[in-house]
Amino acid sequence: MRRRSIVSACLLVWGASGCGTERPIAGSDAVEGAEGCPLVPDLDSLPVASVALEFEIGTVDGDSVSTFGRITDVALLSDGSLAVADGMRRQILRIGPTGELLNRIGRPGDGPGEYRYPWAIEALADDRVAVFDPVLWRISTFAMDGTLVGEDFPDPEPEFGQNPEVRFDARGRLFNLSFSSYQESLIEDVGGRRGLGRGTVSVNRWDAVERTWLRYVDTPGPEVYLDLESGTIVDVLGSKKTVWDVDAEGQVVFVDNQGLTVQRVRDAGLGPTCLGSRSTVVERLGPEAEKSYYGAADLSPETPSDLVRQTRATRRNIPLPSTLPTADLIVVDTEGHIWIRLAPPYPRPTRARWLRLPARDAAPVTAEPPIYFRPEVIDPPRWIGSDRGAFDIPVIRGFVVSDPERVALRAPAAIGPGGPGSTARRPRAAPAPAQANHGHGW
Repeated sequence: MRRRSIVSACLLVWGASGCGTERPIAGSDAVEGAEGCPLVPDLDSLPVASVALEFEIGTVDGDSVSTFGRITDVALLSDGSLAVADGMRRQILRIGPTGELLNRIGRPGDGPGEYRYPWAIEALADDRVAVFDPVLWRISTFAMDGTLVGEDFPDPEPEFGQNPEVRFDARGRLFNLSFSSYQESLIEDVGGRRGLGRGTVSVNRWDAVERTWLRYVDTPGPEVYLDLESGTIVDVLGSKKTVWDVDAEGQVVFVDNQGLTVQRVRDAGLGPTCLGSRSTVVERLGPEAEKSYYGAADLSPETPSDLVRQTRATRRNIPLPSTLPTADLIVVDTEGHIWIRLAPPYPRPTRARWLRLPARDAAPVTAEPPIYFRPEVIDPPRWIGSDRGAFDIPVIRGFVVSDPERVALRAPAAIGPGGPGSTARRPRAAPAPAQANHGHGW
């Protein structure tokens, strides 16, 4: 969530040593504003990729392989198997091509090779898996067979009443959304005793050698309602949140969702470079949508609507933002393309709308997977992540998203009954000093 438009040092010396050369968005040679930022194309003019379900893993009841508590992350390993972190059940399962359990990675506990809550995982080079535990603030690195090969303890950073928002790059370096200056800046942004505001957060990377956090970029944090007299902070309907991701090389990509501006920061100490922008405003919810929300009319039959309705009713007198966010999620795929999920209207439709800003010689496209599907790995043409299944149970789903601009991105893998197949390829190289991949295989 970056509402600022910055003419950065890198942008002013585009192509200079240390900044690299950013390519404009393919298929868009229009320029918006004095900064020379490529114009994001009109979404309605873009082709739509087809989305086909390839596999699903998850059942209402059964063994521990197919029954999940809360899927917190999914990683695609080099042999085509999946590592699935289940925070509620405190386990990481390695699941094979036909949905069978190959082995467990780590175990519950506080000691070496253990975790209290497996929150974020990442497939690294040499068949290793990085795991972050927000309870112990520990990074553990495992071999695919579950053997512990290393661990590190980053300095805990201030949080915002939730699990830390973290990402790994392909080298296993940890990035975190820091709230160290959020409270003070939120009070300043509200400018009074109560009101809506957004404090400032920063994306930082843990330097395991220097034992310190390196700041990459400051950006607006979550939009909330602050009441200093009662000392409460409340989430509100239609609020904006920080939308960011890290690519395989450790470059931070983030979206200003006050409008729609995509920026990249290559390394700590470098300013952001604008990759694409469009001036757009999403108007606030209308009275009918608000009535539907407070009446819990959007909930599925399986949801405890009475409890949700009571919770929402307590917020009825809280003012809503004047505009809605333009985007609420961003994922950099294994080829470097940037996928942005546009914030859905309310009530939510059955399908989400994603925009791809290509990194190389490809055209922008859109795709429309199910609304609650959250991709943890996009390895074109495959998207793998968590979703809601029947009776709102957590499931893992894989989709094939076919690019309309190309006949075939890659031959589909063979799919066994009840699970993913694999035509694993060699991990792609990350920059020196290490080689790694970012969600390989398939």
